[in-house]
Amino acid sequence: MTTLTQTLTLQQFAELPERDGREEFDRGEVIFMPPAKSLHAKTIRRIRRLLESLPGLSGYAVLVQDGFLLTRESGGIVRIPDLAVVPVETIIRTPDDEWFSGAPYLAVEVASPSNTAPDLEEKIAQYLEYGGHAVWVVYPKARRVYVYGRQERRMVVSVVEADGPLRFGGETIAAADFFVSDDV
Repeated sequence: MTTLTQTLTLQQFAELPERDGREEFDRGEVIFMPPAKSLHAKTIRRIRRLLESLPGLSGYAVLVQDGFLLTRESGGIVRIPDLAVVPVETIIRTPDDEWFSGAPYLAVEVASPSNTAPDLEEKIAQYLEYGGHAVWVVYPKARRVYVYGRQERRMVVSVVEADGPLRFGGETIAAADFFVSDDV
């Protein structure tokens, strides 16, 4: 990913004005990312609708591009997943002027051509290390979803092709439904 970086403290990062792009923070480094392009945005909207329609997710909410303070240790880490599934009580207990604390239950990242494998791998590892249960990395052009989780202190990954099923919250979603058609 081509990014501009700047070194700040977590407090300095928290005081930055909001911008058109998205800024993440990783142990002193501010990562400035450009706004999403059309395919990325359409894919996010489509996945959000699918997740919100799952009856097994009562008590959970789907958030779009919201900030999560994964940790304050080692300078702090703030990540912005494209989509996040969190318990509703997480939203209720988070003050309006703070990021959500800890990793989302499910983080979904829609890969863009500018994403590098090391950048995505770092994010995935951080989400899982700081309490996330699963991470989905969606590749719209390849029509593939990589599903990450933890089993007995190991990261595990499976690949779901467009014709395969994804399972979440006791529900099954057809991976093909993630990929943009002509609808908006």
